[in-house]
Amino acid sequence: MERNKKFLFLTFLLLLYFLFPFCDARAEKTADEVLEQVISAYKNIRSYKYVNEQVDLDKPISEREQKAKDKYSDSAIESIPAARRELKKKIDPEPEKEDKLIYRKGSYKYKFLKPYDVQVEILYSDYVPNLLKNSKLTYRSSKNSNVFYFKHKFLPFSIKRSAKDDVGDIFLMNWTYEIEEMKMLKRAGKLELLEDETLDDNLCYVVRVTLDPNIDLLLPDLAVENSDIPEEMLKEFKLRLNVYNTEKPDRIDKVIYWIDKSGFFIRQKERYKKEKMVHRRHFKDIEINKITEKDF
Repeated sequence: MERNKKFLFLTFLLLLYFLFPFCDARAEKTADEVLEQVISAYKNIRSYKYVNEQVDLDKPISEREQKAKDKYSDSAIESIPAARRELKKKIDPEPEKEDKLIYRKGSYKYKFLKPYDVQVEILYSDYVPNLLKNSKLTYRSSKNSNVFYFKHKFLPFSIKRSAKDDVGDIFLMNWTYEIEEMKMLKRAGKLELLEDETLDDNLCYVVRVTLDPNIDLLLPDLAVENSDIPEEMLKEFKLRLNVYNTEKPDRIDKVIYWIDKSGFFIRQKERYKKEKMVHRRHFKDIEINKITEKDF
């Protein structure tokens, strides 16, 4: 009888040892700790590539298309008959309607090599004319931070452009930008760890950041805090981060992150205004630390 009691007691201790780490795994990390580990893990990432599936609410497409046409359809492109015909028959894509909201979408193949070398292939975008689809934009800060190169699908050569050209946020669709935004939100918002979710067959932490729309967010001094960001990109960084300080009350009040549980990198981010999703970046087909200079 005494031996049975000892056996049962030892069995109970073993169950406690093996079961409790799993049962209490969620309690081991707070939302703040998850985001802090994402920020820390990014320091060890040298390069990556992914496809950014981006969704934005109700952005004016005609103005953006005209800007793209003005900047990239110069004489070198228009001299090609196929390109000229494509420009003439340009058709504005129909926006997708979800619950009477109009969303614009884009799909971009993205390569990034630290400190700040970027190559973007436009797979699809509601913000550019059909002519620019499958074109590539390459920015090599390690070679010359003052310029980027535009390679049109119909051209055998690239066109050099000033890095100060208005290309929107296309060179900011990277985790360097996302980490700086995350640090800013982490300081200002209320953090909550929600139930885990599976995204693209990968288990993710889900972290919600709630913001007070009546309080302006303090923008970071990126020139001091992150030397990897080229001077030519600082203005665009500030412009994009300042989206949180728009006129009241039309402000972003909630951001949700999907964080890969094994690698602690961002798989998806969504912004909300009054429970309405206004922006999403979904990073898929992710490969980390496999990009070299030869890939640009």
